[in-house]
Amino acid sequence: MEHSLKIIRKYCWISLAASAAAFVFVILNGAEVVSISDKGRDIQQIQGMTNVNQLQIRAIRHILLGSSASGMGWFLTRLSLVCFLVTIVCASVSLFQLRRVRKGLSEAKEAT
Repeated sequence: MEHSLKIIRKYCWISLAASAAAFVFVILNGAEVVSISDKGRDIQQIQGMTNVNQLQIRAIRHILLGSSASGMGWFLTRLSLVCFLVTIVCASVSLFQLRRVRKGLSEAKEAT
């Protein structure tokens, strides 16, 4: 029974660590997903440009930011799916071990 409780504790810590790591990663890199924070000002700057080179540089910047945001969004989606999967596996193992503990306790009660 003690072994089952150790397994439950181990998988709970794994689940907690995976979730905490994902949370910290999202906090640190979440700002990269937002490519343009002030759209109104950005549109006014683009409309005010008279030089084609400036407009090309701005367009390239927007393409790169959009590509980066899209890639980061896809990565964060995969990361959240992995965290959900780890949580599901750990919770399943914990439930299985809890059933073993409950069975052991009921057998111990019957023996006494």
